[in-house]
Amino acid sequence: MASPDVEGSKEFYCELFGWGVYDVTIPGLTDLSMFTLGDLGPEVLGMQPLADSAQYPSWLCYFRAGDLQTTGQAVADAGGQVLSDLIDVADLEQLAMFGDREGADFAVVQPRRLHGAAVIDEPSAVCWVELACRRPGQARMFYEQVFGWQAVERRFRDRPVTAWKAAGTWSQA
Repeated sequence: MASPDVEGSKEFYCELFGWGVYDVTIPGLTDLSMFTLGDLGPEVLGMQPLADSAQYPSWLCYFRAGDLQTTGQAVADAGGQVLSDLIDVADLEQLAMFGDREGADFAVVQPRRLHGAAVIDEPSAVCWVELACRRPGQARMFYEQVFGWQAVERRFRDRPVTAWKAAGTWSQA
């Protein structure tokens, strides 16, 4: 998450979800705040200040990948955009930013010491990531091609919703 008011966001989310928070100082980069489930629980979310005043407050999905250069090539081959070169976040992780065919930004990360969200699909943790776009069929083909996810269409309130099966497990988006 990118926030214009890091301290206010810490207070808001810790009160709302009962999260704890700690800061990681990264030489040469802005500090990273890590929210945890409870005071000492596993990590559920990372937050940093906005990069500059032109950036909007936002949430960004990070997907894990084995090789970022291969993933970057797959993004380009599938019609997406490469938005950043590889970024080394100290000894914590390496990441790159991309955009899909529909204009949605996302990041791909190769963990080192920081492994990302340590808990999902539990109370007060991330349980659903959703992409709303004009051409869902195009987005579906993009993510299938880039990540090898298997799309399964479901219905919710008489609208199609794509659920993803990745490496034998279900995710919904």
